Amino acid sequence: MSPDTLTIYPYKLRETWVFDDPRTGLKEEAFVCGATEMISRLVSTKRIPRRKRSTCVPTPCRPA
Repeated sequence: MSPDTLTIYPYKLRETWVFDDPRTGLKEEAFVCGATEMISRLVSTKRIPRRKRSTCVPTPCRPA
């Protein structure tokens, strides 16, 4: 992966998908509006088992 790629591990906290980024101090950071619904739909459509739902997601951006 490129050094400009940030990898996050989303997980569900109550009804919202969140992620942590220890490099920036983010803990239980919610995704932007609509992302929770998109992630939930993807998990449902792909039939990802519960134990695999905190999977790495590379994102093409740099942390602030």
